[in-house]
Amino acid sequence: MLKQISCDKFLVNNQVREPITFHKGLNAVIGDSDSHNSIGKSTLLMIIDFCFGGEDYIDKEPDVVANVGEHTIKFVFEFDGIDYFFSRSTDERDIVYQYTDDKFNKIKKTLSLDAFKRGLLKHYGLDSTGLTFRAVVGRFFRIYNRNTHNELRPLNATVREDDKSGIETMLKLFDMYGNFDEESALFQEILQRKQSYDNLKRFNLGFIAENETVYQENLKELEILEKELARLRDDNKKGLSDSEVINAELKNTLKKQRRKLRSQRRLYENKLHDITIDSEYDETKTTREFNRLKEFFPNIDIDIDKLKKVEKFHRDVLSILSKELKEDKLETLEMIQIIDEQLELIDEQLKEYESTPDLSDAILERFAELNRKIKELREANKNFLGRKKANEEYTIANQKHTSSVYSLTSRLSTLLNNKIKVLNESLNTNTLPPEFIINGLKSYSYATRNDTGTGTRFKSVALFDLAVLQNTNLPAFIHDSIMFTNIEKPTYKRLLELYENEEKQIFIAFDHYDENGDIKPILLRNMVLALSDEPFALFGNQWNKIKK
Repeated sequence: MLKQISCDKFLVNNQVREPITFHKGLNAVIGDSDSHNSIGKSTLLMIIDFCFGGEDYIDKEPDVVANVGEHTIKFVFEFDGIDYFFSRSTDERDIVYQYTDDKFNKIKKTLSLDAFKRGLLKHYGLDSTGLTFRAVVGRFFRIYNRNTHNELRPLNATVREDDKSGIETMLKLFDMYGNFDEESALFQEILQRKQSYDNLKRFNLGFIAENETVYQENLKELEILEKELARLRDDNKKGLSDSEVINAELKNTLKKQRRKLRSQRRLYENKLHDITIDSEYDETKTTREFNRLKEFFPNIDIDIDKLKKVEKFHRDVLSILSKELKEDKLETLEMIQIIDEQLELIDEQLKEYESTPDLSDAILERFAELNRKIKELREANKNFLGRKKANEEYTIANQKHTSSVYSLTSRLSTLLNNKIKVLNESLNTNTLPPEFIINGLKSYSYATRNDTGTGTRFKSVALFDLAVLQNTNLPAFIHDSIMFTNIEKPTYKRLLELYENEEKQIFIAFDHYDENGDIKPILLRNMVLALSDEPFALFGNQWNKIKK
């Protein structure tokens, strides 16, 4: 059990508070008769949750660190008469330190938060449940800032947790789960197989005959197409096999590739020719050609010097482009070489198909079309039969799974309702008990027939927590003051008496006990801490007040 908590930031009259000591049964954190808020009652409950491995104290109490600063909580657990000393700091949320003694000076070991929680799981005898420690206790630590006090959803550990998780946790906590995980895994496997067939058509993932009629029609069409395929083979070559058809298709494909490569090679050859002409300019030869032209046409006035100037311009341009021409020529030669290598490879491959019959593209296309259609129809019928079998398996598995779920949840609800009924009778209120109704693993309801009052609902949650505490290895629960606000005084007096007599730990926050004289003795007997306005708040002051 949790035995003690201390912190050098806990102050009273500007002095560090003595360690807060806890015991079995009821542990009450009490506010004074003026019912002051923000004095630290709920915050201490959050710190208790922190000592039990929770993280909401850091995440949901930001004002504490903002006003107090980073701080370390020291705490002691007692198991089988042995004390275990730990500390955990707000700035090291994932680390727990274990110490050798109550001086908290010498560290015995450093634990990860997960390892610490696994240790609590084992010490509290919860390790055989298949649950994590927080999955067990988190839903029963009903503190305002944790949002776990929803009187309509008592199984939910968080606001967004689905009902299925809460129901399964209860089954495991009451040791009713057995090998249900294996049964569920098998059912899910069968369900997924069924869904995979259902999704073939929905998401266009494959072919499947919609029904028995289509399946039979496919069989007839298959017979017709297979006969046509056989005739086509006979017409083109007696005994033509599927492999020969495939080889013929490959042979035609190779020939097409060869024609395409040869065409590309001619283009590159033409390009190479143009590059060669552009790069082979000869000024002397050009001048000689101009002079010959003048000899043949003496009467034409040809200005050789002007022509030379034009040619010089061409030569200058060519000199600028010469580097690019060389690079272009090299690239073109490389491409021709690559094409030649590809052509050589194709010629080698074609030698393998010399004995393969030459078939026209039209015949090969028809072969391909028939084979495609036959494949689709066979796949559609195969998947139809697969879906039919999967549906039959699912029907049987679903019936078994539904029956198993109903059996488990009925046992759980019957047990809980019987225990809650007995507890409700012990309150001497002469009112109907609340009732759990579980709808498979999908949802649940918890309410009192003909009474939807808020006080009745919170009373029902208190009874539920007591029933679980008394009949499982749940080590403790926490009830914030909001749990008692709307409950009738005689009822919560009797509840507190039940809490006081428990062997396990119950932590509560309670306001203005002086106004309830008949419960004052119970609270005083079980008080672990009294808080009031500063300087008697948990941390010595209230930061929500205007300082004078």
